[in-house]
Amino acid sequence: MKLSEKIRTLRKNAGLSQEQLGEKINVSRQAITKWESGDGIPDIYNLVALSNLFSITLDELMAQEKAVTERRFLYESHVEYDIDRLCKFDMNLFVSSELTIRAYDGEKLQLYAGSREIKDLDKLLKVKTDDSGRSFDVDIRTSLAKTICSKSLTLEVMLPQKYIKGVEVAAKTDKMTVRQITAQLIELDTNAGELTIDDVHGTVDITGSQDMKIICTTLHGDISVNQTGSVSHLLIPAGTDIRTRCHGINTRLITDDTVTVSPDAPYQVELNGFSSELTITH
Repeated sequence: MKLSEKIRTLRKNAGLSQEQLGEKINVSRQAITKWESGDGIPDIYNLVALSNLFSITLDELMAQEKAVTERRFLYESHVEYDIDRLCKFDMNLFVSSELTIRAYDGEKLQLYAGSREIKDLDKLLKVKTDDSGRSFDVDIRTSLAKTICSKSLTLEVMLPQKYIKGVEVAAKTDKMTVRQITAQLIELDTNAGELTIDDVHGTVDITGSQDMKIICTTLHGDISVNQTGSVSHLLIPAGTDIRTRCHGINTRLITDDTVTVSPDAPYQVELNGFSSELTITH
């Protein structure tokens, strides 16, 4: 049984609603919903609270989740940092084959690395942080060759939602996913072949220089695409009306017949750059 299923089963066996469970461990009902749907995971403090409430050990609570993780990656590394204030997260995340950045209901910035081929990740991946100003800077460095990282390294960054003022990410990766983040501005500098934006609230500013497939599973803010010499494709949710804007030199923004463009639409899709094309479809 996965962790999400185990939490749901334990709650129902105890005769608790999601709201009642949240009240007992001091989290929101929405947090319980995310945990039970698998869209989020409790931090260590909430895991302890759950294990105490249901009178089971942490090992019992996490047993299957650990097994699933072990089957996914042969080698792993995990580091975390305490956050105690609202800040902008500025991250330089090196090279990876797959990168996920998501928010959760916790108080720590957590970084996970996994690989089926790269040993001693905790020794080879060096994380430099700086929280002396209004931003929390994260810089991943490694002695590994970029070629092996681009094929065999998976990274996941979990940000504490209540401390997110803004997010800025620079990363080279084949596949990138940004999930469940609420911020005024999310800036993504990436050449990902596929970028998924899922349940993100705020303006998303995307910068790149190669062809990209951008998938918006939900649209809760403006999308700005800045690219040079690229032909990209943006998929937006069916039935979503948008405003469009095209700037730059020799740029072209195309919408197919199923997309409704209206000056009164709540959100805008904008293309900027040089010698670039963006096609918008459902």
